[in-house]
Amino acid sequence: MTEIPEEAEAEALRIQAAALRAVREVGEPRAELLARADEMLVNDVKPAVIRALLAGAERGRVRREAHIGSRLLYQWMEEAGIPVRVKKPSK
Repeated sequence: MTEIPEEAEAEALRIQAAALRAVREVGEPRAELLARADEMLVNDVKPAVIRALLAGAERGRVRREAHIGSRLLYQWMEEAGIPVRVKKPSK
């Protein structure tokens, strides 16, 4: 018996649905982990970084030990009222 176009289309949709289900199965736990990591970053890492900076620790060392980028470090410093030098305008 020959296949009609609707049958081929239905099979393609079943394959797509299975692939999307697999993406969802790995995507949902990833989203949960990222949310927990973000919570930890704000609740644990940020206060520790600010305390270290206020204690006089070198900014670069604090950033490396916290495993954060400079943009986030300076954002936290500004939020905490710690002076941040103004970035020089690019030429």
